Amino acid sequence: MDRYKLLNWILLIVFVMLVVGIVRSWVKISQREKIIQSTQNQLQDAQNNNNQLKRKLAEVESKQYIEKEARDKLNLGKEDEVVLLLPTVSPIAEPSPTPQDASLNWQKWVKLFF
Repeated sequence: MDRYKLLNWILLIVFVMLVVGIVRSWVKISQREKIIQSTQNQLQDAQNNNNQLKRKLAEVESKQYIEKEARDKLNLGKEDEVVLLLPTVSPIAEPSPTPQDASLNWQKWVKLFF
């Protein structure tokens, strides 16, 4: 009888160790799946950003964009074309009103010294 009890205890301990090992493996796998998923999301974001940059590069390298920038920023034009530069309109400066102090003279002196 003692021998069966000992065998049962040994089998129980082995079973518990197997269950603990399986649970640990499952937890590690789920953590690694989360890491893989976040890395795939980062990769997708980087690919989207790369595609946007490629489109922007193609746009910037186009002849129309270069011509537009030369016209806008460098004030250049095509041959036989007159470039008209208009002066910028500045707002009319208005004098700011001076504050009127309605206090008595002795109060002004007190403010001045204290």
